[in-house]
Amino acid sequence: MTKRRHFLLAGLAATATGFAGGARSRASHTVVIQQFAFVPEALQVSVGDTVVWVNEDIVPHTATAADGGWDSGRLNRGESWSLEITAAGQIGYSCLFHPAMRATVTAT
Repeated sequence: MTKRRHFLLAGLAATATGFAGGARSRASHTVVIQQFAFVPEALQVSVGDTVVWVNEDIVPHTATAADGGWDSGRLNRGESWSLEITAAGQIGYSCLFHPAMRATVTAT
C-alpha cells in the first residue's frame, strides 16, 4: 500500500530557484527504513523533488518532522509514503514510535 501526501516543509523559508538553460526535471529520492534506521540518514534534495519513505523493517515506523509540519502516519512493513519538497531549508525528522531514529532532509 502506498500513502501519498504533499506538504510544505513547515517553518522553512520558500525560495525561487532559477536554472540557466531551462527548468530542471524533478527527481525522486528514496529513504529506506531498515534495522531501526533511516537510510540515508542525511538527504540532500532540490525544491520540487519528492522524497519517498519505504518501510522494509519488521515493525511499524513513522517519518515525522521535528517541527510537526508533516507526518507519514503509521507505515507498516512494505508500505511507503511520499512528500513533495516545496521549500528550501533543513528539517530533522524521527520515528514517533522509536525516537532514537533520527534523520534530516536538506533542500536547496
